[in-house]
Amino acid sequence: MKPSHITRFGRPLQVAALVLMPGMSGVEAQQLTVQQVRQTLVLGGLDVPEWQAFSWEPSLHLDRSGRLYLRPPGEARVTIVDTEGRFVRHVGRRGEGPGEFQRVASMGLLGDTLWLRNWPVPRISIFDTNGEHLRTERTPVEYAESFPSPQGVTALLRGGYAFATPDGDVLGSLERMRVPVMIGPHPLTQRDTVTLLSVPPGMLVEQVGFFAYRPFPIAPLYSLIPQGAGVVTVDWGRDSSGEVLVRRYDHRGTLMDLHTLTLPMIQVPRRLRDEIIDAGVDLARPPYDAARRRGDPVPRNLRAAVIRGLYTPEYFPPVQDVFVTGTGDVWLRQMSALDTGDWIIIDRSGRIVTEVHPPDGVRFQVAQGQIVWGTWTDELGVPYVARYVVEEPTRGDARSPFSRHPERRAGSDLSSGPHPLRHRAGGG
Repeated sequence: MKPSHITRFGRPLQVAALVLMPGMSGVEAQQLTVQQVRQTLVLGGLDVPEWQAFSWEPSLHLDRSGRLYLRPPGEARVTIVDTEGRFVRHVGRRGEGPGEFQRVASMGLLGDTLWLRNWPVPRISIFDTNGEHLRTERTPVEYAESFPSPQGVTALLRGGYAFATPDGDVLGSLERMRVPVMIGPHPLTQRDTVTLLSVPPGMLVEQVGFFAYRPFPIAPLYSLIPQGAGVVTVDWGRDSSGEVLVRRYDHRGTLMDLHTLTLPMIQVPRRLRDEIIDAGVDLARPPYDAARRRGDPVPRNLRAAVIRGLYTPEYFPPVQDVFVTGTGDVWLRQMSALDTGDWIIIDRSGRIVTEVHPPDGVRFQVAQGQIVWGTWTDELGVPYVARYVVEEPTRGDARSPFSRHPERRAGSDLSSGPHPLRHRAGGG
């Protein structure tokens, strides 16, 4: 049984972008227009074809023609649908031979070819646009003694380069550590480190174990640029400054752009912090009690151990999610509550293009022009995929809601009102 994780709480806080860039005044920042989205297509549900019966929210990719590629977690194939959401074909199947997978762990597109990465045995299979298998190659990567096999290339980049970072769920140590995100010529015998990730990313309770429970994102975040063009990393400190660094690396690992944003910071309400810790204690209690009955060593105070092993910042992180479009625009989702926040869009020059307000509970994953695709899970635990069109607001005040509520700045305590935690099963 997979552990649960928090998705959101209570009513969402309408806190959007106060974004300050070099040469941009606070007045200009507060006039940022908030665009809305209109849903135009939904995939998934209860009475649907087998290929739409998702167990978890799938990862999404788009090719240059706008076709959608869906990778449900844990499955051995991906599904391709056309621009109108009609089934095209499956690619891959379960097995251990060429073009077969134990689990498709990641995917991507390079020109007219699709690559799919197997897990746990490190190998990547290449397919053409018709789903025909072209070749399969082993992709092991040597790290260090702290990272036992199997480890392998995470993604293929253009020009014969590759991207890799150790898989968190195969680390041999139950201690937190910083692991490299690397780019180099395939098979990465020579590589450059572009950033370091903190793993494991969930809750680590000493003498009890690791739990896939992460109510807050931990910096840095990263997103691959479509067509293997490189990677974008997003980093910030744990203070209340709200300074966010957006770095863009090309497929060779060369730093191409560095942009600095200042986003609003909101304190995590005390009651919410307590509820997050309580949920962590509930997750750790069964194995903790089982270890005590066996006579194994356990922490004297479980709640104190959960607090030490769970990342609970004083302020909501300024960014909770990121993806990059084929034109190089970076979509950053702000965090004004758990799983709540508007998206700001940054172009290649670092200019804030617009801000987009998502439907409650929807996570956008890919965009092309005015079309954006996202996923969500309903109250019954049923996952969905939906297509939206980004539109200009037709009436009312289109300014950022943050500019209309200046009291919602760093240091404000927004703990008034009910904030019941809601849980759903997490994908893997």
